[in-house]
Amino acid sequence: MRLRAIMVASMCGSLLACPAVPVVQVVGPILDLGDGEPLAGVQVCLLEGDLCVETDGNGDYHFDGVEGQRDIRLTLDFPGYVRGLVPIKLLDSDHQVAPVSLGSDLLTELQAGLLGLPAEPETGQIVFSVSNGIPGDGLNHPDVRLGLIPAAGEGPFYTAVGGLPDREELATTDHGGGVLVNVAPGNYRLVHESLPPNCHLVLGWSEPPEVRVPVQADRVTYSRIECPVTP
Repeated sequence: MRLRAIMVASMCGSLLACPAVPVVQVVGPILDLGDGEPLAGVQVCLLEGDLCVETDGNGDYHFDGVEGQRDIRLTLDFPGYVRGLVPIKLLDSDHQVAPVSLGSDLLTELQAGLLGLPAEPETGQIVFSVSNGIPGDGLNHPDVRLGLIPAAGEGPFYTAVGGLPDREELATTDHGGGVLVNVAPGNYRLVHESLPPNCHLVLGWSEPPEVRVPVQADRVTYSRIECPVTP
């Protein structure tokens, strides 16, 4: 069997027209979490290709010639703001990444104070959201509960309507999101319970209800799913 595989690989390289790996464009905006304005000058790096660009005056980044049909990670770095990690599942066509909002270091300190949980060295965070697919309405899906496999860190802490985590909340509110803190680096599965129907992946790897996400030390990983509201 192994000999046959070697022969097929050899023929693919010399005789047969093997399927080409699709090459796609990856673009998206970076916003300020505080005021929703575009952030120019954010360094965005594609870890799988060792490529880096900076966001333009509209907060947009552009990567050309990226191999498709695979999982990739983008890192986000901007002075005075949290360092981001964005997992993206690429298919065989150009990919418009959903907007990612970076919070300031001051906002992160406020969050830690509210939770009474200072950041532990060499750990990361996971910020998650369950969108209703209606941009700008300020409402998302409530009553969704999350678990992390394998168990790690502390949380989830669900955000109140004001957008900050609240220890008293037991599931998502109309804000539709939350955070896990002090999570050791590694790969995890975010398990969503009590989801509405027709949900799909926006940021992360694999499809809901279980979304795979990576965690790196001193970075915030962004995970998002969308469950469109039906008339």
